[in-house]
Amino acid sequence: MISSGMTKLAALLFAIPNQPRGVILVDEIENGFYYKRFPILWRSLMSFAREYDSQIFASTHSLECLSGLLEAIDDGQLEDISLIRVEKENDASILRQFSGKMFKAGMEMDGEVR
Repeated sequence: MISSGMTKLAALLFAIPNQPRGVILVDEIENGFYYKRFPILWRSLMSFAREYDSQIFASTHSLECLSGLLEAIDDGQLEDISLIRVEKENDASILRQFSGKMFKAGMEMDGEVR
């Protein structure tokens, strides 16, 4: 009787302590969540990841989800996040990594970061 988002969040929060110092991979993390709840989602995940020394790799195409991430953290936590963007260049996929500060600056300038 709970939403798919809550089920997904619970599964992720149970997975993190189950694999301390591990890596959690989440495809389309925004699925199942109401967009106004993204900051709560990110705060919860980041808190558990810090506590259990884990990394989270999450994919999204949602600008609202990325905005929710920035809303969930303060400037001191920007070093804890990174944006990895896949781009096409001469029919090849290129990965570009942006620091948390660069990611925030791109979002503030209304740049296309997805």
